[in-house]
Amino acid sequence: MLEALAAGVPVIAYSIPAIKYAYHATRAVQKVMVGNVYEMAEKAIELLQSDELRKELSKDAVKFASRYTWDKATREEAEIVKRIVEDRIKSL
Repeated sequence: MLEALAAGVPVIAYSIPAIKYAYHATRAVQKVMVGNVYEMAEKAIELLQSDELRKELSKDAVKFASRYTWDKATREEAEIVKRIVEDRIKSL
């Protein structure tokens, strides 16, 4: 996903914990309810039909992705996984 953002491509993804944690600081990752294919399709159509929105999210995508190196991205990903596991353990 980070590769797409670095290329200026907005992403539509299910709002699972890892996505919410990792991409909460950007609108370029449009999150939809898990399993809601209709919402995902609506977001895709919205992006395809709106040049203005696509350009805005594209700029945000590049800006967001530019903050990361591969080392930083892997460290953050590991931290996200750790937080998710900790949250799961707490909920047991």
